[in-house]
Amino acid sequence: MLETALAAKVATLPAQQFNLVTIRGKVSKSKKLPKGGYATRFTLPAADEYSSAQTIEIYSKEKIGEVEEVMTVKAVLGGYYKRDTNKNTGEVMDFCHNVLRAVE
Repeated sequence: MLETALAAKVATLPAQQFNLVTIRGKVSKSKKLPKGGYATRFTLPAADEYSSAQTIEIYSKEKIGEVEEVMTVKAVLGGYYKRDTNKNTGEVMDFCHNVLRAVE
């Protein structure tokens, strides 16, 4: 029942609301990319006093902020799948990489 109610609620959302996230954190590093744009690293607050802070990176066309600045950014969540083989052991490893791109 809950899944059906949730599915009905999600189905009524406008398409542009899917995969949008709002991030609030402190800019810890910003670098200009060789092909244009910026990659900005954010440190997010820990969930509680016993947890570690999380670190994410958001890609953008323009510079987002200055180091040590605390800010809120809207981004589109995307990603890709990658399979790799360890050359030493032959073990096949699967990775899902999440990619955040700023809404500009």
